[in-house]
Amino acid sequence: MSLPEDPEAVTLRAEYPAWEIWPGIDGLWRARKPGHSGPDGRPVMAWGQDLAGLRDDIRRYEGLYSEDV
Repeated sequence: MSLPEDPEAVTLRAEYPAWEIWPGIDGLWRARKPGHSGPDGRPVMAWGQDLAGLRDDIRRYEGLYSEDV
């Protein structure tokens, strides 16, 4: 049995379709941008205590590095 999808998560996934978004077992929301690396060569990841925080972290990354990825 699966739990119903969080409506805010559905909206966030629609806003950022290039990102994979999921709730972590530690209570944090996580996202990654498959196939992309940051300037340090590590995978592109974002975290937030809630979906609003995750959205802010994704926006921050997109604003800083959107021309690079």
